[in-house]
Formats: sequence, structure tokens, C-alpha cells
Amino acid sequence: MPKPKYRITLAILHVLKMKLVDSLTFRILTKQDCKKAAIEIQKRTKKTISESTIYRLFLWDKNSNSPYLQTLEILTEYIGYPSWVELETHLNELIRFRIKSGVFANSYDEEPFSILYHCIKLENFQALHQFFSQFSKELTFEKKVILGEEIYATLYRNPDSTLNFYKEFHAVPIVREAFFEYFADPQFKLEHYAEGLKLYLKNIEPTESVQSLQDFIFANCLLIRHYFFSKNFDALKELGRRLYCELIPPTEAFEQIHIYPKIRFHSYYLLYRFNEVGFDEAYWKWLVDYSIEKSKLFDKWEKKIIVHTVLDALQFDEKHFNLTFEIFKNELSDIFSLLPSHIMDHSAHQGLRFLDTNAVQLFD
Repeated sequence: MPKPKYRITLAILHVLKMKLVDSLTFRILTKQDCKKAAIEIQKRTKKTISESTIYRLFLWDKNSNSPYLQTLEILTEYIGYPSWVELETHLNELIRFRIKSGVFANSYDEEPFSILYHCIKLENFQALHQFFSQFSKELTFEKKVILGEEIYATLYRNPDSTLNFYKEFHAVPIVREAFFEYFADPQFKLEHYAEGLKLYLKNIEPTESVQSLQDFIFANCLLIRHYFFSKNFDALKELGRRLYCELIPPTEAFEQIHIYPKIRFHSYYLLYRFNEVGFDEAYWKWLVDYSIEKSKLFDKWEKKIIVHTVLDALQFDEKHFNLTFEIFKNELSDIFSLLPSHIMDHSAHQGLRFLDTNAVQLFD
């Protein structure tokens, strides 16, 4: 008896791929990625799905969007849902949210462009205030990511609108979280991004709460990295003094903040120290040991956050960058096994790109 097939829409296929990539912690761009995905899925579910099946479903242009139901159930189990029916219901909810929010295309670079795109491009901020006021803090993470990606993509394509957008919406809760935080841009690809972060920091008192401390450290760390790599050493010295000398966060509060700002804070201290006294060998050794020990407490996404952030900060020193890459590769082999095999044969700098967990890597 032939296996039953299940017809799914292109929109469902798109969000299914997003969910799978999120669980895998690496993007599916090549046949080699499909092979790695098949291995990872079998490890977790003890069920076999071929690399060719994954390739046909997500990368093949002639895909008919009619996979076997068994394939969908295996993907469902790997992603972490009880059944394909429940996962499909959830995916349809995300699609409806996109449509209701005016985000019609499946990708930021496809037409038709969203209502949000046109409002930002034309700087129709009155309409945008009404739009953003609809969303409460209880909005799910996935829906916030949809909004954050659309805001970032729109500003990326409309650089002349960036500064006015930051001035108008830096204090709006959904924009602060979905755009500034979930789509943090450490490489400062967006125009006037430094000004945007300074606006984000307005009226934040880091001693008020754990959240305030986290927000303060998050934005200032991005500025520290920017000042160092753009060689704005006067600004680096001033901000580094405020962040690393004057700010003395309570240990309990600091331990409660998310691993991303926490590891940025520790990693970027190397940049501040280098500007003050040169490369701090003793601190580097502490940072590597700390990162390995912390990584043991987390799953793959958080491990990748730690590994990438430390290596990214060390790019200015080739010797310690390569040495740290090798140490991490040996100590945290489960993360490095996710890298495409051809990357491991080349430089550590190429490997760094594949370890990047920043959402804005989509815009490289």
C-alpha cells in the first residue's frame, strides 16, 4: 500500500523550514546542509529521513509541496510538537499573523512589500504608531521575530528613513524588543545605527531592575564593539570606563540576564583592555575557560552564541583568534560538527560566519 502524501501550501513550507532551521541551529542552503540535517534528525528521533527528501522539500525548484505524511511526522517530532496536525495549526497561526500584520511575502526581498514597508519608506509615522500600539508584551516570540525582521529589512532597504524612525519609535516597547533586541546589528549595517542605540539607551537606569541592567549592557556592548572596530578610540575609552569601571552590577542581578548580553560584556572587555594596556593574556585565558564551562550548561543555540561572540571579539588578534578556535573546536565538538565539512578545511574566519547566531546574518 503506497504511503499517504499530504498537500501543503508554499507558505506552510516556508514557515516549516524556519522552524526546522531554528531547531537545527544552522541554515539549509546546500545539499551538504541537507545531509547534516538528516543526520541530526536521526540522532534525535531515531527515525530515518534522507538528505534527498530534505533537499526536494526545501531546496528543489520543482518541489510539488506534497511530501509523505511520514516525512512531516518525523520533522514534527524533531521540532518538538506532538503531531503534524498540531504543528500545522501553529504554522497556520503564524501565517495568519503575517497577513493580518500586512507582511504578505514569504521573504523580506520579495514583492508585494508590506504595509509596514510603505509606512516607513514614506515616514507615515502616525499610522505606524497606531500599528505598533496593537501589540502587547504577551505577543509570542515567533510573532515578535516576524515584526522585527520586517522592520529591519525595511530600514535596510530605506536608509534615508532610519534616523527619523529611531527618533520616533525608540521608546515603543514592541520596537525595542522585536527590532532593537531580537535583530541586534553588531556590524552596524544600518545607517545611523549608533544614534539609534543611543536613543534606545535614553532614560535607562541600570540599577532599577534586572531588565534595565540587561538593556543597558546589551546596547552599550554593541557600541563598544563598534567603536573598537571603527577605530573611534576616544569614544571607546569613555564608554568602556562607564561600562567596566563605573558600572558595578549586583552579582545576583548580573547572573539573571540573558547569556547574549552577558557574554558580550565579558568578551568586549578584551577590546577595552587592548585599547588601554594591550592584549590581556590572563583575562583571555579566563574568558576561554569561562566560556567552555558556561557552554556546558546550555543547548546548541546558547553554545553557538557563546562561541561566536568570543571569537568575533578576538578577530583583531590573529594568533589568539586561531588558538581559541582550535580550543573551542576540541572542547565543544558538538557545535563544530554542525559546520559544513568544506568550511573546516579552510580558515577559522570562514567558520566564524557559520557560527553566527545574530538574526541579521540573513542580510549578509
